[in-house]
Amino acid sequence: MSQADQYLMTVIWGSVALEKRFDSSPYSLSEYELKMLAAHHQLIASL
Repeated sequence: MSQADQYLMTVIWGSVALEKRFDSSPYSLSEYELKMLAAHHQLIASL
């Protein structure tokens, strides 16, 4: 799976693993992972 595919799937479906990592240690996520989470939350908020 390409990085673009992974990004799109995470934005649409979310990622429990990323959410848990963010909850337990937010500084452990990369900028890319944080952008995916933010995009997912924006998508959910717009629905």
